[in-house]
Amino acid sequence: MSIRHYWATSGSVAEFVQNLRELRLRAGQPSMRRLQQLGGQTTAPSGDVVDALPRSTISTILRGSKLPRAEFVSAFVTACLVHGNHPPDKVAETTDGNVAVEPSRFLVGREAELKAADEVSRLQAPDVVVLVSGPVGVGKSAFAIRWARWSGAD
Repeated sequence: MSIRHYWATSGSVAEFVQNLRELRLRAGQPSMRRLQQLGGQTTAPSGDVVDALPRSTISTILRGSKLPRAEFVSAFVTACLVHGNHPPDKVAETTDGNVAVEPSRFLVGREAELKAADEVSRLQAPDVVVLVSGPVGVGKSAFAIRWARWSGAD
């Protein structure tokens, strides 16, 4: 089953998180420590080498506290498939760049903010920048993606 399937069959964040939980269960319920080991390491934007699947992040995502990033989903699915003894070529085929992430579909009730961002961006000043800020997990990326699509930006 591919990552694309999990996004396509999930109608809400809660359903998507449930699908991730079920994948972990079907893979033999690997511990968070084992998922962290199987996830390997990645380079953070700061240049630091960090775990791709920190245990605290796995726990937060599986509790449904926040929507996971595409990189997390890919690493999580890969780790579960490897733990479940799927053939390496099938794991690569399943997770190789096929993450069909649509985080903006979970953005609800932000029409006023979308309109405000659009109005600011249409100012005739040459250096207009729209800054989207907020705490981790509130939907800044989803907002930016939705706004870019809504406003027709490239």
